Amino acid sequence: LFRIFGHAEITYYFVPIFSSALLIISVYLLGKKMFSRTTGLISAMWMMFIPGMLIDSGQLLPDGLATACSVLGFVFLISGDHHRNKKWMMLIAGALFGWSYLSKEYFVILYLLVPIVFWIYRIPLKLLFPFSIGFLIVIGLEFSINLINYGNPLVRFMTTNPREIWGYKI
Repeated sequence: LFRIFGHAEITYYFVPIFSSALLIISVYLLGKKMFSRTTGLISAMWMMFIPGMLIDSGQLLPDGLATACSVLGFVFLISGDHHRNKKWMMLIAGALFGWSYLSKEYFVILYLLVPIVFWIYRIPLKLLFPFSIGFLIVIGLEFSINLINYGNPLVRFMTTNPREIWGYKI
């Protein structure tokens, strides 16, 4: 982003504003897919004026991006069974859930909802395989980057203690 916008405020605000816009669009799509177009519109309008959304859309925090990726992942998951490219939709849903995990680890609790969505929408279990592949591609990419940069693919789990990463004596 620095190469595009330079050292300006837009560089700082781009990710939070993009995340907020993506979340509002994702909430609309999820409401439309699950209930009706009116529900989607009301939900999206409601999201635009929630105080937390107004505050977070101006701060560079991972919560907005993680939430947007999770909600969009559910949109792809629910609409994936009715789409002609079911496997690609599930692959994208898995990748979005992987990205939400990388943005904010505690979003892993949402993965408990995935089997419930499969059951409620009667999605064939064979589509769980491309979903898992999408998730593992994103996680594998992060492991590869960590292995190249730090020499340890699990460096994310050791970041609370810098001595374990760099060998510093504190």
